Amino acid sequence: PYGEIDFRISTAMVDYISNFCKNGDPNGDGLAQWRPITEDYAGCMNFGDEPCGMILPDLDKLEAQEKKGIL
Repeated sequence: PYGEIDFRISTAMVDYISNFCKNGDPNGDGLAQWRPITEDYAGCMNFGDEPCGMILPDLDKLEAQEKKGIL
């Protein structure tokens, strides 16, 4: 069953998608800033307890750590 957090995440995702469809920009009032990926910023949106931007992990480093048994 859906809980409170599920409804918050769903509402935020619908708001971002609706804003993007209407304006070509997912951002809007009351929403955390969703920054576009550029050469200087490789981030994404994290839909957890509260939506927020985050830097994408370096997959090569993660794989190397996994091979060494660090992860």
